[in-house]
Amino acid sequence: MIVKRLKLLAKRNTKAAAIGFSVTAIGLTGTLLIGEITGYEAEQSLQRTLPNINMLCNTIILASATILALLLTLLGFSSSIEAKLKEAFYQRVEQLAFFVSSTFVITMVIFLLLNFPASNADGLPSLWFQSVYYITIVCSALVGGMIVGVIVLLYETVADLTEIVGVEGSEHRLLADLDSHEQAQQKNV
Repeated sequence: MIVKRLKLLAKRNTKAAAIGFSVTAIGLTGTLLIGEITGYEAEQSLQRTLPNINMLCNTIILASATILALLLTLLGFSSSIEAKLKEAFYQRVEQLAFFVSSTFVITMVIFLLLNFPASNADGLPSLWFQSVYYITIVCSALVGGMIVGVIVLLYETVADLTEIVGVEGSEHRLLADLDSHEQAQQKNV
């Protein structure tokens, strides 16, 4: 179900998906440019990068939780405006909430999995450090791309709502069509 919803989200919001995937690809390309590292180098790199990746995860978790709270405010605001919005607007907000929640959960899981004391890992094979190093790079690129996708979706939603509220009498694609009775009532007011 989650994969199906993410595919639907990517299909309907190709710009945000493309930008998010691009950020992920840039992060992964940087790793490819560095080249293969040995076990000892991986252990040293892992000890240096884990605090930064933990900070990245903390920041994304905080941002995701804040965005979810702000989406509730957005829904309250959109229901209080005089214009009637189409169902497509509320579907976008629902998709955005799903994507933000997914970003929150995935980042939290990554944070919990990567929050281990690497300095106390004596006796582990060097292949283990190499694997964990590359996994951390892939995970940080993934969550970085996800949060950028969230920000693009949020921007598009806020931009549409701002255009609807700011331009009176607008023929915006997300405004619901009024029936003749509602139009007559608005003219009389």
